[in-house]
Amino acid sequence: MNNPEEVESIIAFLPIRISVIDSSEVDRYKQSRRKMNQRRRRATRSSTFSTIRPHVLKQMGQVPLLTREQEVEISKRIEDAEMMVQKYLNRSVSSPANI
Repeated sequence: MNNPEEVESIIAFLPIRISVIDSSEVDRYKQSRRKMNQRRRRATRSSTFSTIRPHVLKQMGQVPLLTREQEVEISKRIEDAEMMVQKYLNRSVSSPANI
């Protein structure tokens, strides 16, 4: 696919956020991601789990669990979205002009 409109139409159907960058920006993007991951690792190492754990558990206890029906509904929505993405990806590979 060389047409930006075709790429954007496929991305619009995906249930995830995708950023398209110019090939000249790839190295700069990778470097910024590495720095961000390093900062996250340092922050995780410096925090003590003994202070985090009770707070997380307290919040978890306040969130109601899903019912079986809610879990089934979410699973069906995920499967439908995956099938839709697969359909559009297959269509774009087999005949890019149909998108």
